[in-house]
Amino acid sequence: MLDVVICPADAVSRSNMTQLQDMLIYFDADVAVTERRRDQTALNRATGGDIEIVPARPAREQPIPVAQSGDVRLLTVPDKSELAQVASVEQAAFPDRPQHTYLLSPLLSVEVSLTRLKAELAGKEGYEDALERAGSADTYTHLTTKADPGYRSEWGELTVHGCLPAADEQLGSSEPSFAHLELRDEGVVSTATREPRHFGLQALSQVGRSRAETLREAGYERRRDVANAEVFDLRKLDDFGRKTSETVIKAARAFADGEVIHDGSASLPNREPVFIDIETDGLNPTMIWLIGVLDREGGDQYMSFISTDPDERGAAVEAFMQWFAANAVDRPVVAYNGENFDFPHLHRHIKQYCPQYLDDWEQAWTIDPLLWAVTKDNATLPGRTNKLEDVAPALDWEVDDTGLSGAAVGRLFQQYMDNPCPATELDWERHKRYCEDDVRSMAFVYDAIKEASPLAGSGADSPNADDENSASADGTAQGQLTDF
Repeated sequence: MLDVVICPADAVSRSNMTQLQDMLIYFDADVAVTERRRDQTALNRATGGDIEIVPARPAREQPIPVAQSGDVRLLTVPDKSELAQVASVEQAAFPDRPQHTYLLSPLLSVEVSLTRLKAELAGKEGYEDALERAGSADTYTHLTTKADPGYRSEWGELTVHGCLPAADEQLGSSEPSFAHLELRDEGVVSTATREPRHFGLQALSQVGRSRAETLREAGYERRRDVANAEVFDLRKLDDFGRKTSETVIKAARAFADGEVIHDGSASLPNREPVFIDIETDGLNPTMIWLIGVLDREGGDQYMSFISTDPDERGAAVEAFMQWFAANAVDRPVVAYNGENFDFPHLHRHIKQYCPQYLDDWEQAWTIDPLLWAVTKDNATLPGRTNKLEDVAPALDWEVDDTGLSGAAVGRLFQQYMDNPCPATELDWERHKRYCEDDVRSMAFVYDAIKEASPLAGSGADSPNADDENSASADGTAQGQLTDF
C-alpha cells in the first residue's frame, strides 16, 4: 500500500505551519502531492524532509517516478507527450515490476452536461491513443486532478478515480480540503478528506480561525497548551466567555489524554445492548445487503446477516429481524450516527419487505452514541471530527486494515447490483470483516463513553479537574498528534 496526501493550493494557503505539521502526521503519508510547485517549500518545512513532496504538474519532460511501496507505484504524468513514454520510464525506474501502477495527471476531466443529463470523460480519446503508443500491457488506475476524490468510474478500459478536493463542484465539495489516498495493489483506492479546520487549534470545538489566532497571540500555540490552561486564563481573551472557555479546554483535554470527558449527569443504560451497523448500496439505499450485529450478553457473539443476491433486496433485513424478535427485542439497539442513517433506513426496509416485524422494531429502544454525546452535550469525544473513524482510533482502537471505506463499499456493491457477474462480485469475507470492525469499534467507543467519569466539581476549572484531566507537560516531540 502507498499512502498519498493531496494538498490543493487553497487548502495549503488556509493552513499555518502547525496545521500543516498536524495534517502530515495525521495522514501518515509516504508522499505529498502539491497543486502548486511553490507550496513544496512550506510542506518541506512542515515535514522536516521526512516524506517526498512533489508537484502534481512537474516541470519535466517525462513522467516522474514519484514513489513505490511494496507492490504499488505512483507516477505523475504532466501531459500526453510524456504519457507515451510511461512504459519505458516505468521499466527503468521500477525493474522489480510491482503489481499495480497509478498514473496521476490533469489529462482527464469529467464534464457533466446539465442539458443532456450525461457525463463525459474529456481527453479520453487522446489519452488512450498515447497509452497504446506506449505499448504497455500493464493495468493502470488513472488518478485525475480534474475530479473530486469521491469520483470513480469505468470508462471502457480506463478506471478513473478523482483525487483533488473541489476539482469540480458538480462532483464534490467546494470547501478547501486535503485528501488522503490509500493506493493498494489490487487497484482499490480508499480516500478520506479533511479541511484545514480539522488540524491544529481549529480542531478544537468552537475554535475557528479568529479564536485560533487569539489563542496563538496569547501564547497557546498547540492543543496541549490549551489543555493545560485554566478557565479564568482563557476568559481574559477576546471572544472567550466562561462557557466557551470550558468547552475549548475540555476538547483540548479529550485530545491530549485520548479520553472521553463526561459533561453532565446523564448516563447510558445498564442493560447490555445489541450493536449494529448496516451496509447499503448508497446514501439513499434501495438495498440493505449486510447487517453486522454484536451481541455481548453472555459472551461475545458476532453475526453477519447478508444477502449477496440483488434480486433478494429484503433478505438480510428479514433474517436480522427474525433473530432480533426472538433474541433481543427487549434490549437497547446501538448504532453510531444511527438516528441519521441506520435506524430510519431499517424502518423503511422493514416496512417494505417484512412488515410482520414492524411492531417489534418500532418498540425497540434505539440509542445513537453520537447523538447522545455530541448533540445532547453529554460528553466530549477525542476525535478531530466526531466520525467513528476518528473517535475510535483516538481512543486507541486498532483498525482492521481492510482497505475499505463506507463510500467504497456502497460504490462497489452498486456496481455489482448493476451488473452481477464474477468481474464485479465483491470479496464478501473482506466486506464482512470491514463491517465487523465498524461494529466492534462502535462498541469500544460506547464503552468509553459509558465508563467516562464526570469531571469533579461544577466545571472544567474546578480544583480537582485540572489534576485529573490536564495533559502532562512532557511529550513535546513533533511526532505526537496531541502536541498540536
